[in-house]
Amino acid sequence: MYFPITVKKITVDKIISQLDLLSVFLLKIDVEGAELLVLRGALDSLRRRKILYVQLENHDDDLRDDKSIEITSLLSSYGFIRIERVKHSFGNYYEEIFKLV
Repeated sequence: MYFPITVKKITVDKIISQLDLLSVFLLKIDVEGAELLVLRGALDSLRRRKILYVQLENHDDDLRDDKSIEITSLLSSYGFIRIERVKHSFGNYYEEIFKLV
């Protein structure tokens, strides 16, 4: 049986603005395939260099579209480089860590 639920959404940019944060050391993203959408909601913070590190999960072996090229391209356009890619002990799951340079 299907029971729809409503989930409130807010962008990273809005959270950073509302909390009046000067910087975010680590933005950890684990949203089961919607990482690119989260990053698109953080473009102002990325542009203003408020986020120093981004860590996200990448699934290479499931049915989701692989957005790793788009994610890497977006982050590199804001001055980030990938500094680490760690494979989980099961499946084709990776944690990727990007650093603002």
